[in-house]
Amino acid sequence: MAVTVTKIAMTTTPKIAVIKGQGASGPKEQPGSSASFNLVEYLKGVRQEWFKVTWPSRSQVVAETGVVLMVVAFFAIFVFLVDKIFQFGIGLITKI
Repeated sequence: MAVTVTKIAMTTTPKIAVIKGQGASGPKEQPGSSASFNLVEYLKGVRQEWFKVTWPSRSQVVAETGVVLMVVAFFAIFVFLVDKIFQFGIGLITKI
């Protein structure tokens, strides 16, 4: 189904773009289609899409997890040191 958006002219009053084939109640039904939800067909579609997914290899997951842990450790140490510096500075200011 092709979707076409109508062009809106620049005016002072806002206008809403209308997508052909859709009204206020949503998309129009195709002739011969059922309005009910078919769980079996949905699950078949989910299964088909599941097998299309490209899953990462174990080595890729391990490597990327290691990078994440190193970055988290770096920023934890950085925030700790900045906190100690501010704590020391504020301690000097309050003693005056």
